[in-house]
Amino acid sequence: YCSSDSICRPNYRRVIANTQHPLCICPFGYFGPRCHLRNDACKSNPCGLNATCYPSYDPTGENNVICVCSERFYGDRCQNEKLMIHIQVNMTALITVSVTQFYDHFKLFNTLLLSHQQVTHGLPQIIRYDNDREKFPLMALLKIYQEMLSPRYFIVYAQWLTGPINITSTPVECPHVLDILSQGNIFLQIEVQFQVLQLDKNNHILTNHTWQLICITAVIQSKSEQQHHHRRQLFGSSTSRIPTTGYRVDSYKVYFNGQLVEGLSASSFKDLGYGYAKDIMHVFFMGKQIKGASGSSFQVLAGGWYSKDFMDVYYWGEKLPGASGSSFQVLSGQYAKDFMDVFYAGKKIQGASASSFKILEDGYAKDFMDVYYAGKKVQGASASSFKVLGNGYAKDSWDTYYMGEKVHNG
Repeated sequence: YCSSDSICRPNYRRVIANTQHPLCICPFGYFGPRCHLRNDACKSNPCGLNATCYPSYDPTGENNVICVCSERFYGDRCQNEKLMIHIQVNMTALITVSVTQFYDHFKLFNTLLLSHQQVTHGLPQIIRYDNDREKFPLMALLKIYQEMLSPRYFIVYAQWLTGPINITSTPVECPHVLDILSQGNIFLQIEVQFQVLQLDKNNHILTNHTWQLICITAVIQSKSEQQHHHRRQLFGSSTSRIPTTGYRVDSYKVYFNGQLVEGLSASSFKDLGYGYAKDIMHVFFMGKQIKGASGSSFQVLAGGWYSKDFMDVYYWGEKLPGASGSSFQVLSGQYAKDFMDVFYAGKKIQGASASSFKILEDGYAKDFMDVYYAGKKVQGASASSFKVLGNGYAKDSWDTYYMGEKVHNG
């Protein structure tokens, strides 16, 4: 009955009284009730040279393979090469803990946004970051703790770079920044941030004046994040950055931030908050129409990051591919799920189990197999023994973690 390469189990189907229809356990690459059918999806090498291909059962036929990428590549088909950052630190100091933080320029709010960080006992001699995105972080900040309450700040690099970063860096300390901050001059802080982030990207080498501005900006950002209980990667931990309103009706017309909103009916206008508005037919985000969204069924979900209508889900006014409007729900902050998938910050968390996904504290979450921090898998963490300690720290039976990163020695 079963194919010659399969394992036959005649007594495993208890509802069948005889052995005419035994259970067939198929070898790798074969399927079907008798294991005679072969999955040849990997034969054409859809994953390329940078991955290992595994056949996958998908009734839709859209995802009939799973590509397991090698270390330097990422993407559905492992088609993207990670942007390598390798920095040798030319610096000596007797310190307790150091934190290396990589920052992006977040254009929407014209500020710095933490994209990645590493925690080390002592001072790192080598800083390595395989960046699985299209662009390099604008800058790297090194915080060293000789006294746990008084960190010192150093700029490791701050340039608009387009190629792999393989450098030896003597970090530049940011002098007198805390003295400036202690004066509480918020207008100076805003002005500094604006000047730094309006730099001409064609000038890759930064001036001494610009270095000073970047120092101040980075420390402002880092200290601000510390005050939010180490939730620097949890973009949804505070709604202060989300636009809460900005619409105004005047003379039968609707305006957003002083600009006329074309196509928005004043007679049926409704301000939904968080930058969203709708009339009887259409939906708008920050004054721009969301194409295809249904005004009659549209609703903004808790926290303001996600919204949905009867069919689709949206994140910051952009349609979220693959998400089901009928089953979509916000879990906490920027974590959300539908009946099949789990999402964070508008992106699907690959491999996460929607049925067993559970929100922990301080930005951590887990399913039956893995642990996540800010939507990223915590490598090596045990879901069964994982506990959140607070202030960004957590542990399992073997290791300690800080903001999703394993705390290494040395």
